[in-house]
Amino acid sequence: MIPRPPRGIEMEPADLRPLKPTPTGKDSAPRSPKAEGLMRQERATRARLTLGVEGTYLPRDHRGMGRYVRNVLASWKRAGLPHRVLLLARERRHLAALRREMPDWEVAPAGEHPALDACWFPWNRIDWEPGCPSLVTIHDVAPFVFPPGTPADRERLLQAARRADRVLTVSEFSRQEIAGHLRVPLEGISVVLEGVEPEFHPRPRTPREEFLRRHTGGRPYALFVGNHEPRKGLARLLEAFTAVRHESGHALVLSGNPPSPPGLLRRLGCLGPNPDPPPPGLAEALKALDGRLIWARSPDDETLRDFYRHCDLFVFPSLYEGFGLPLLEAMACGAPVAAARRASLPEVGGEVPWWFDPEDPADFASALRWGLLHADDRRGAGQEQARRFDWETSARAIMEILEALVP
Repeated sequence: MIPRPPRGIEMEPADLRPLKPTPTGKDSAPRSPKAEGLMRQERATRARLTLGVEGTYLPRDHRGMGRYVRNVLASWKRAGLPHRVLLLARERRHLAALRREMPDWEVAPAGEHPALDACWFPWNRIDWEPGCPSLVTIHDVAPFVFPPGTPADRERLLQAARRADRVLTVSEFSRQEIAGHLRVPLEGISVVLEGVEPEFHPRPRTPREEFLRRHTGGRPYALFVGNHEPRKGLARLLEAFTAVRHESGHALVLSGNPPSPPGLLRRLGCLGPNPDPPPPGLAEALKALDGRLIWARSPDDETLRDFYRHCDLFVFPSLYEGFGLPLLEAMACGAPVAAARRASLPEVGGEVPWWFDPEDPADFASALRWGLLHADDRRGAGQEQARRFDWETSARAIMEILEALVP
């Protein structure tokens, strides 16, 4: 059904410039700002629409895509919804969990809902036919680029792109990747950047000395937030941190629960039936860091924010991201940051991070060394950059794209 872009809208790819109307005829002249304002006012006062949002995965996903969906929904509600919005569950057995998770929203099963004017699928997939124009968010196409992507993962993305009337993504990098791997024309893809919640700010809940005593045994620390897929770069971070461990007394805090060393190697993609070759010296690095690795054990949101605020360096070594929300959250909390110059991360970090090549061990170690030694000089440096991203702007743009899908 792509490549038809929605009538009256064309997103500028790398930022959130005002939406521009598509000319309605061969000789149409550009509309004046006044005419555009009248169009927006007319749209705002049009008949109330009924919009669907695929919500099946909200009860189980509280990070990543789940945070993305929750923030858009919350921004819509704060702004005063101009339309009726239904959260839809793919099967009836998902209804109870979705109602418990989102008690302030109207919930219905897919296929048994009122007629919809448009439907948003924000999870990289379209699993059922909504009977109306559809918008799908495809955050990235990692299954085409990195293991352990399977044929089923790749087909799910291809199917979503085929079924949707419009594709939405979260960075210009992902827009280009979707066009290349899913064969979607660039003009059929809108970009709406993600945002950061106002709760991510530099003012800590717990004073630094007390927080360090409670969580790191009093040590200053560098911080990694992410899962342990090979593309996230944790294996290379462990090696780089080992190389500089004698130059500071810092610990390395990792999000998640602590596996045994063989279990960690397996989760990093270095063991198993089809392993990636382990980075040289990874097992030795784990031994060398014994006592310096601290597992944050899936902290709640407020504790995570204090981990950002009190770290001497947030390190984001990912090789492939659709957006890179932890980098944005860390900057908003005032953390000094170092990041891989890869994928979408330069769009998020701008000129703020110590950029490094994650596949160059010397460059990676140099960034860690410099970052840990000069942490106080860079604390708070990313706050201005973080203020460029807000969920209200993102949510408003998504709503306008959904409205434009309606015939």
